[in-house]
Amino acid sequence: TQRDRVRYQYMVPSFLLHPDWKGLMEQNHIQVEQRENLKAPLSEEEVQKLQTALQGYRSTEESRKLLQAALRKYEGTKFYHNYTRGLAPGQAQAQRYIQSFDVQKPVVMEDVEWIPTQVLGQSFLLHQIRKMISVAVDVARKAAPLEVMDKALSKKETMNINVAPAQGLFLEMSF
Repeated sequence: TQRDRVRYQYMVPSFLLHPDWKGLMEQNHIQVEQRENLKAPLSEEEVQKLQTALQGYRSTEESRKLLQAALRKYEGTKFYHNYTRGLAPGQAQAQRYIQSFDVQKPVVMEDVEWIPTQVLGQSFLLHQIRKMISVAVDVARKAAPLEVMDKALSKKETMNINVAPAQGLFLEMSF
């Protein structure tokens, strides 16, 4: 049987929406800019400090509304060449239709708040959903303006987009 639509869920840990990561790092004496390799992972001690600092963090209504506004930008027929690899701007294979992309009510598990998001569309490209989440989270935490999404979805623009971790992505239903 051929599927017509597919629905995925991505669970966003609310601490990703923390508005001041730089300040949080400074408060916990974590010097990221002074490292030789800026992409080097944090040490176990640094991770422990951040986990303690973020314990009990809860998203705000404003950050969830910004996340919803960002996710809604994906609805409709758009070009997603920037949200996968190997496709050029304007290439027909990059065009996808998304029916809806919604933020649901946060849930708390083991003192960590998670924000479920649900996307319904015809089909998705490799890494597309994880990259969409990455950009939307950047907008929700005000690290990027909402307008950056228009550029990323432009038929002519090319840009690099980070990939959100795979652990939060689940296929919910194919129909």
